[in-house]
Amino acid sequence: MDHLLTLVQVGDLLQVHKNTVIKLIQESGLPAFKVGGLWRVKPAELSAWIVKAQAAEADQSPTDRP
Repeated sequence: MDHLLTLVQVGDLLQVHKNTVIKLIQESGLPAFKVGGLWRVKPAELSAWIVKAQAAEADQSPTDRP
């Protein structure tokens, strides 16, 4: 079984407050689930979400090419 991350640990990795992590779960599709009423995130799913978010950001950014 994969190690599970707490909201504080995810926040530390993303360099944001745990309340921001909750907002990302609720509004931005950060994959998470509750265990005993507490949010947990699988590290592999966090990594995949980051890659997907970066790709979406790159698609939305204007390019320097004409």
